[in-house]
Amino acid sequence: MTAQLALGTYRCQAIPEAAARAAASGAWIDTAPNYATGRAQILLAPALAAHPSLNVSTKTGYFTAATGTDAVNAGVLTEDQAAAGHNLAPDYVRWQTGRNRKQLGRDRLDLVLLHNPERAHPGDRPALHREIRDAFAVLEEAVAAGHVTGYAVATWAMIHIASIDNLAKRITDETTPTWRGTY
Repeated sequence: MTAQLALGTYRCQAIPEAAARAAASGAWIDTAPNYATGRAQILLAPALAAHPSLNVSTKTGYFTAATGTDAVNAGVLTEDQAAAGHNLAPDYVRWQTGRNRKQLGRDRLDLVLLHNPERAHPGDRPALHREIRDAFAVLEEAVAAGHVTGYAVATWAMIHIASIDNLAKRITDETTPTWRGTY
């Protein structure tokens, strides 16, 4: 196995410069719509445009107050949902995935991660699993439409991996490897 550089934009102070350097080395870039107070993806777009073969992963789940307002105006979140700063409801996941594509200047996203899904239903595993399953179904639609190559879960919590894998297999053709795992 050959080591490969990756750039994570969480807390990155100079995203355009770091992205240009990472892109020159062929690195994978990870970002999210709430990084850099909601500007990380927009700041990455020029480097991604200059290096179209560069892989990028992004997320859905957490969002800034401004993004929450935009989601309310788009009719995909209520005011109360926007105030929470995190959502994985199907309409929001669909909307955020499209917004990520637009902000990153990509027709297709390489990887979309559910960003800390455990935040959706702390302590309620059945509700959490329903939320993840429904979000996976939306991401499968995006895969089928050619807008996403794969999806996974990004979490700090100890979510039971076999349970999440089972949820993914319930909604996918088990021979289609669009589900990528937990990171």
